[in-house]
Amino acid sequence: MKKFLFLFVTGIVFFTSCSSTQDISNPSANNDIKIYRFLSLGDSYTVGQSVCETCRFPEQLKDSLKGRFVLNHVVSLDVIARTGWTTTNLIEAIANENPSSNYDIVTLLIGVNNQYQGKPFSLYEEEFPQLVNQAIGFAQGNKNNVIVISIPV
Repeated sequence: MKKFLFLFVTGIVFFTSCSSTQDISNPSANNDIKIYRFLSLGDSYTVGQSVCETCRFPEQLKDSLKGRFVLNHVVSLDVIARTGWTTTNLIEAIANENPSSNYDIVTLLIGVNNQYQGKPFSLYEEEFPQLVNQAIGFAQGNKNNVIVISIPV
């Protein structure tokens, strides 16, 4: 748990220092709106199966990040996740969605369904590193912009 909190806090600190700056309301305005792009990849733990929409992990993180910024900041959230997905399903969905590689932060929470569905651990060992590398690519190639939560460990 301490390691997760460290990674989470490190991600938040780094996240606040890297952003895309655009004025989306008025091109001639002096105060630019900073848009932070956030991508969340995973399974039912990501989408929050059986919980309210605002109770979902990505939404809670998004709200937490928004709460740390002044009014001229926007946090954009994209989610590629479904209940029951294994690492294989997530790889296929990413290929279909083809997300960009300009996210400020990417979270990856996957693995429990590989175990729950009785998939061979060797499949997880093969596909999980691929997903981590893809997440890094979506985070502008910066591994410090990626938060990984994995089950099994």
